[in-house]
Amino acid sequence: MRVKAVALLALATLASATLSAPVAFAQNVESFFKGKTINLYIGFGAGGYDNYGRIIARFMGRHIPGRPDLVPMNMPGAGSMKLALYLRDVAPKDGTAFGIVDRGLFIIPLVDPNSPKIDFSTMSWIGSVTEDSMVCVALNSSKVKTFEDLQRLEFVAGGISRADISYTAAALLQNMFGAKIKFVSGYPGGNDISLAMERGEVEGRCAWSLSSIMSTRPNWIADKTINVIVQYGLKRNPDIANVPTVMELADTERKKAIVRFLFISLTAGRPFVGPPAIPPDRLKALREAFMRTTADPDFVAEAKKVGLDVSPIDGSAVEDVLRQIYATPPDIVQASTEMMK
Repeated sequence: MRVKAVALLALATLASATLSAPVAFAQNVESFFKGKTINLYIGFGAGGYDNYGRIIARFMGRHIPGRPDLVPMNMPGAGSMKLALYLRDVAPKDGTAFGIVDRGLFIIPLVDPNSPKIDFSTMSWIGSVTEDSMVCVALNSSKVKTFEDLQRLEFVAGGISRADISYTAAALLQNMFGAKIKFVSGYPGGNDISLAMERGEVEGRCAWSLSSIMSTRPNWIADKTINVIVQYGLKRNPDIANVPTVMELADTERKKAIVRFLFISLTAGRPFVGPPAIPPDRLKALREAFMRTTADPDFVAEAKKVGLDVSPIDGSAVEDVLRQIYATPPDIVQASTEMMK
């Protein structure tokens, strides 16, 4: 009888532990984040990425167990590669640091032999506030009005660096379509390029997110301050349905494969990422909090107020984009590398 009683007690204890495990799991995450400060780094200065980073920092804390404070901090450099390397090599890997980087970084280590080598599939992807459309635009004062003009007239475009999608976009137009682009780099962020356009230093920019235009220069398309020359998405954005895509202009399947490899990252929009090896329970909590934030009515209202598009994807969807990039056939990666020279 004593043996039977002990066995029953053991089974009851095991059942109790099993039933309470999810509660303990949640309590562990909550107790870790309670009273903590999470540094949310932004890989650029003022502009679209900065706007998205700061609005997430403002609202996300209320959705994380323990309600930690989120503090936005700018860390611009090399098209946000500086931040990506910081997150990989220096930032704490406990869930108290993450940031927003340029999705264009995904392919840079694969096509630029001088780029730092970083495997983005090892990072902790949290989510993206929006998918995005990217365009090449010219000031109305420029002689370049159409894509055909871009192929026959010199066009001075502002950019950030060779490690940034602003270079990728310009190089593709030059080397695949014969565009006569003079690429002027060295601007810290997108807003700096826009200011350079206003000062007349450059005629336009060939990697501008449509969401950034609408949030930072909301009237520029409607009042014809700029002309949208071409868009880079794999399909036309309905808001600029009259503007062709580079995918449509690519006239062979090989060229289309190169375009897809170079710009599929646009579907990852404005991605937020943490260091490798964040504990799985904390990463899960951050991912869930991120998605709850993007559905928060206060967040949505504020985003609408400042002109930010909200069409979120979760961290696993960003990982899927990376899997597609890393599964690209080597000959297409090599052809894309040649395109970037």
